[in-house]
Amino acid sequence: MRIRRQNASRAAISDLFASLITLVITVVTGAAVFSFVNMQASVSASSYGETVNSQIQQLREKIIISNVAFNYPSSGQVRIWFYNYGETDTQIMELYVGTSPTSLVNVTSAGFPLNLPRATLASITITYTVTAGQSYYFKGLAQWGNSHLYLQKA
Repeated sequence: MRIRRQNASRAAISDLFASLITLVITVVTGAAVFSFVNMQASVSASSYGETVNSQIQQLREKIIISNVAFNYPSSGQVRIWFYNYGETDTQIMELYVGTSPTSLVNVTSAGFPLNLPRATLASITITYTVTAGQSYYFKGLAQWGNSHLYLQKA
């Protein structure tokens, strides 16, 4: 009978270790899955927040080209004035010029981006040859994606 008791106690210890190992593996796997899901939710929430902020800024951004002067301050130069009437500071990132609204050429040069604080007027001078009597389209593209198209005759 003694032999049976020794085998029975050893079998009980093996069952206990197997249960403990199974429990530890389950807890570790659960913690890993929880951490992964929590991290993915955090990344998704952050991305969503950035998207919403960008859309809000776009709604608050309002720019216009208020005037264009040809051959100013000297021949072969064009000065463009931008006005920010929106509720946020912005920048003019790109400038396009052309003789029709569908054939605009990017003429962004040094001096861009042009800072345009809220409720201010700012200007930039570009080198661009114009023909007298020809109409030119100017399009400014702002930081949050808004743009303004302006027509001026040289």
